[in-house]
Amino acid sequence: MDKLKRSGFLPPSAPAALALACDADARLFRAVITDPGHVLQKHLPEARQINYNLRPVPMGLDYP
Repeated sequence: MDKLKRSGFLPPSAPAALALACDADARLFRAVITDPGHVLQKHLPEARQINYNLRPVPMGLDYP
């Protein structure tokens, strides 16, 4: 990337190779997570189901 910038094929403001790779990696992971029919979906661990017990606090009780 640096050589392309020095040669004038890329503008000096072009992002670095690491930034491009991180962006591509994030887009791929987002695509795998959001698409249930994605080929790589089967390699992810099962999503944990978290059940919260959100009962109302009885009146008059103050918890720290």
